[in-house]
Amino acid sequence: MKIYLIAGLGTDKRIFNNINLPQNYEPVHLEWIEPYLTESIEQYARRLAAYIDDKQDFILLGLSLGGMIASEINKIIQPKKTIIISGAATSQQLPLWIRLAGKLKLQKAAPYLVNKNRNRFIAAFIGAHSEEDRKALADMRKDSSRQFSIWALKAVASWKNNQEPGNLVYIHGDKDRLLSCPKGNGAIIISGGTHFMVYNRAADINKALRQIL
Repeated sequence: MKIYLIAGLGTDKRIFNNINLPQNYEPVHLEWIEPYLTESIEQYARRLAAYIDDKQDFILLGLSLGGMIASEINKIIQPKKTIIISGAATSQQLPLWIRLAGKLKLQKAAPYLVNKNRNRFIAAFIGAHSEEDRKALADMRKDSSRQFSIWALKAVASWKNNQEPGNLVYIHGDKDRLLSCPKGNGAIIISGGTHFMVYNRAADINKALRQIL
C-alpha cells in the first residue's frame, strides 16, 4: 500500500530520510507545489490532493504543517488511515499565540520570520541540536521557497478547521516546544521527542509506525 508523506514547513522529503516503513508499504513523497498567495490551506490541500491516486487504498502521513494539509485532504478523499507526526489536525490544537496572530493580523511579520539567517534560532527552538541536525535543517531551508514559507505562515494563522479525520493516529514528542501534544486522543508519545524528532529520533518513530501499520 502507498503511504503519501507530506513534509513540514521549511523542509522537504529529506526530513524523512531516516524513516523506514514496514514491508509492503511504499513511500510516495508529495512534493510542495507553489501556492497562490491568497489561497487558504483548504484550497491548497485540494490542489495537492490531485497528485494522490485514490483509486487504490492509501495512507496519509503528515508532519507538522503536512499534518494540517493531511487533515484537509481527508475532507476530499478518504485514506485508510491518517498519521500526524508533530502536528495538529484541527485549528483548536494550535497554540494560542498562533491563533492570536491570525486575529491580530500579525502574519504580516511573516517575511521577517522566514529570513534564512535565523537558522540557529529556529534549530534550537524545534530541537535540531546536533551539528548533523542543524546542517540538515539549514540545507532544507536553503532550498525552500521563500514565497511558500510566507504563504504558509499566513495561511496557518488564518486556518479554521474543527473536523478531525477518522481513523487518525498522532505521534508526538513530549518536548515539542512548537506544538503541544493533543490531549486525550490516544496519541503515541515519544519521551524526550522534539519537533525535529522525525529526523533525530527516527528509531522511535519507526517503532511507532510498526505498531500502527
